[in-house]
Amino acid sequence: MAAKTKKAGLPTVLVITLDTDGNGSLLARRGELAHLSQFTYGGLAEIVTAIQHGATALIGVEENPPTLEMPPTTSAAEHVNPDEPQSETTETTQEET
Repeated sequence: MAAKTKKAGLPTVLVITLDTDGNGSLLARRGELAHLSQFTYGGLAEIVTAIQHGATALIGVEENPPTLEMPPTTSAAEHVNPDEPQSETTETTQEET
């Protein structure tokens, strides 16, 4: 099996949320990539298993990162509705008499 390499210098961050009803979530993140999972637990063994699965899933995401298509950027002027009346601001000056 080939050795897995981590991105140098990037820490792995694990955020575990444990609800009192026995449900939990785990966010595993390194750099810009992350994996979120939900699990149920009754004790420490299930929490440790969730951490192991989350870390393994993060490695999978790193090996096959998603491709994100960014929408084209538009300026604020392009968002103006031509059918909507535009408000104008007027400046008034007061002359001294």
